[in-house]
Amino acid sequence: AGRVVSPTVVLVTVCAGVFLASLDQTSVVTALPAIMLDLGIGIDRLDDLAWVVTAYLLGFTVAMPLLGRAGDVYGYRRLYLGATLLFGAGSVLVALAPGLAWLVAARVVQAIGGVLCRCTGYVHIIEAAQQAIEVLAQMDDAERAAWFPC
Repeated sequence: AGRVVSPTVVLVTVCAGVFLASLDQTSVVTALPAIMLDLGIGIDRLDDLAWVVTAYLLGFTVAMPLLGRAGDVYGYRRLYLGATLLFGAGSVLVALAPGLAWLVAARVVQAIGGVLCRCTGYVHIIEAAQQAIEVLAQMDDAERAAWFPC
C-alpha cells in the first residue's frame, strides 16, 4: 500500500498522544483554583465548576463507542492525526476560554480528540507492526541485516 513507517516510531508517537490525553483528563483538577480566579467564579458556584471535569469525562464516554467505527471507515492513521489536531484545538480553546460555558464546551472538544487518540492509536500501532512484518518477510537476509545491523 503506502510507505512503511517504523513500528517503533508509531509506538512512541501514539504513546505520547495517549499520555497527553490521559494526563489532561486529570491535570485540570489541579488548575481549578486558578481557573476560578481567572473566570471570576466565586466559592458559591463550585457546583458549576464541577462541569469542567465532568464535560471531559462525558465527552470521552459518549464519543468512544461512536468513534471506534470511524477508524474502520477512514483509516486509523488518518483518524489519529485528525484526533491529535482536534485535541490540540480543544486545548487552545480551553486556554482562551473567556467564560465557564466556553470552557466546558472546549473540554468536550478536547475529550473527543482524546478518545480518538486512544481508540485509533492502539490499532494504528498494530497495523504498523503488521506492515513491517510483511515487508521483512519479503526481504532476503542481506536486506534484513541492513535493517537490523546487530
